[in-house]
Amino acid sequence: MDKVQLSTIFPGLMPALRAAPIDIQTVLRQGGRGAAGLARDPARSAYIAAETALALVLLISAGLLLRTAMAAQQVRPGFSPDRVMTGRTALPRSIRKFKSALSTFFHLRSHFREGQGNETVET
Repeated sequence: MDKVQLSTIFPGLMPALRAAPIDIQTVLRQGGRGAAGLARDPARSAYIAAETALALVLLISAGLLLRTAMAAQQVRPGFSPDRVMTGRTALPRSIRKFKSALSTFFHLRSHFREGQGNETVET
């Protein structure tokens, strides 16, 4: 099990395990008196404090992430991106197709280097 699965299962499982040995009929008969006894449980209070602290950390982190993303959009890259062309290729896994794709890649690279208006071609 990875961290994401544990972080979604644990918060719902903890209260269910704590409530499992409680007799529902007795709690319902006592009305409001039974709820006060559960609220004084130190483990439950620590659990609530930990969840609140984690929620606060996540909220602050999300705010910082958004602020950083907005600031990153304002950064000048140091070149004029108006006429920049980028591309990505994925090479096949088989050797025969790999050699063919590699020769095609080198052909395209030389074609772009010889093209009009191209200053540089990087690979």
